[in-house]
Amino acid sequence: MAVTNNLSMVCGYGGTGKSSIIHMITRMCDSMDRIVYVAALAGKAKERVKQIINRETFTIHRLITELKKSKSILVNKRSNPIVVIDEATMVDICLMHNLIRAFTGLPFSLLLVGDSAQLPPIGFGVFWHQLVLSKKLPKINLTDVKRQSEKSAIHLTAMNVRANKTHEIPEWSGQSTGIYYLNNDNLIKDIIKITTTFNGCITLTPFKSSKYKYSTTNINHQLQHTLNLTEESISIGAIKIKTNDPVLVNCNNYYLNLFNGMTGKVTEIGFDNNLQEQYCLVQFDGMEVQTKLTKSECYDVMLSLAYAITVHKSQGSEYDVCIIIIEGDMIERSMLYTAVTRAKKLCIIMSSLNNFNLAITRPPRVEKIQHGFSLNYKISQ
Repeated sequence: MAVTNNLSMVCGYGGTGKSSIIHMITRMCDSMDRIVYVAALAGKAKERVKQIINRETFTIHRLITELKKSKSILVNKRSNPIVVIDEATMVDICLMHNLIRAFTGLPFSLLLVGDSAQLPPIGFGVFWHQLVLSKKLPKINLTDVKRQSEKSAIHLTAMNVRANKTHEIPEWSGQSTGIYYLNNDNLIKDIIKITTTFNGCITLTPFKSSKYKYSTTNINHQLQHTLNLTEESISIGAIKIKTNDPVLVNCNNYYLNLFNGMTGKVTEIGFDNNLQEQYCLVQFDGMEVQTKLTKSECYDVMLSLAYAITVHKSQGSEYDVCIIIIEGDMIERSMLYTAVTRAKKLCIIMSSLNNFNLAITRPPRVEKIQHGFSLNYKISQ
């Protein structure tokens, strides 16, 4: 499908092996001497698929930059390549337009890969969610989940959320696998308890701004204050980074090989006498060697704490244990589905069972977005 159509789609639930399919397509095209370029919106997503397919990948912005060069070492736009966009649901219509325009007058094939039940773009416009509705467009739907067993509670809950089916989940009482709700007055106390009990636990929330009680800003501050008593720190604006803190990269830096969404753990903080500047050593997930970041470089990549991250930042990632904050009416079906499908072993919903089911019934944000994307087009083979 990918090599015989100018435009095609691979749709699939979370954990159905979409990245593995990309890997097989690249291997098949190698045997056919057909060039494939794989890209994603977020830097972490492009690094994750890079590890799976074992070849260079791009952010979409970087791919467009290379395509616009008169001579690029990395990209040959005159080779009639196949361009694969992973996590395509996150891409807004303006960025996709810029990518297509970079090929003006030149042949290429486009394969869009994603999960229509996940979050829509933050930027304006939608196109993935409209293309999925087309009966003319060649596409494959993957439904066999490999991330968890089909009988796992997390998988069954995710499918119920996706299908807009309200249902009951049990209350958490210390279990290490499955999905549960926990509704107490002091969420921070519960988050601290769970975080200290399970290694690799992360809290997902819809909020970043400190004006929200359970935002990443506030949760990170309170968890660091309670869990990390180390005195030595490096200040990044209003944030203090300490040894053993989990951290998050918020800006791409190709020189440092760090990309938006990458997470890691600080192993050391020191002072570089040669540079006359503080530094921190970070062991980033998926990287064999530690990365040394000066204070200036911490600013460049907008390093932040990662005891808690937003659901948007988590898209495309997997975690053994996830705590999901449901507060107010901001979490709707697609955000809840995205958050639940990040968990591999244990998922704890911080809310009442009633609020959990209300989130399921809220229409996905993509249904409320006004757009002018039309399905009245012709597919050229």
